[in-house]
Amino acid sequence: MRAIHRLTHATLSLLGALGLAVAVACGGGGGGSSTPSATTLSYTDPTGVGATEYKFVKNGSSTAQHLVLDLMGPATATTGLGVSFELASDATKVTWTNAVIEGTTFNLGAAPKLIKSKLAAANANLQAGLFQKGTASPATINDTKALAQVSLDLKAGAAAGDVALSVVAGKAFISDATGTPSAIVVKVGALKAQ
Repeated sequence: MRAIHRLTHATLSLLGALGLAVAVACGGGGGGSSTPSATTLSYTDPTGVGATEYKFVKNGSSTAQHLVLDLMGPATATTGLGVSFELASDATKVTWTNAVIEGTTFNLGAAPKLIKSKLAAANANLQAGLFQKGTASPATINDTKALAQVSLDLKAGAAAGDVALSVVAGKAFISDATGTPSAIVVKVGALKAQ
């Protein structure tokens, strides 16, 4: 009888351990599941942009996995010779592509053009600048023509959810009509992986 009791107790202990192992392997009774992978990038243009502030807006050439953003000037027009900025993103979900492309505002002239970009912070940040040569013909800067264009691609297997995107504080400047740089406020919208 004792042998049967020991065998039954050992069998129940073994079954309990197996049940616990199955529960842990299946996520432990919380009913949770892993975050699904995203298949598209969604961007909402920034709101509440002041009359002297700059903004990144979605370009119509964007696709489901390739987001193109145009840097637009302020509603209150000004003049200038170039712009520089640094954007930070979530490198686990998106990657910068095509670096920076000139917009339709500045006349960068013939090669070599004064346009440069580089990736920093383990490829999460894009640093960019583009400038006209000389100070003879400053461009009109407003919210109807793009100053520059940048693009992001969705990474394969990226988890769905919000994607961090911001302008690095103190890293956005406009070169005025005399070539003197001054800080500007640049707004970005909400980026999501869906």
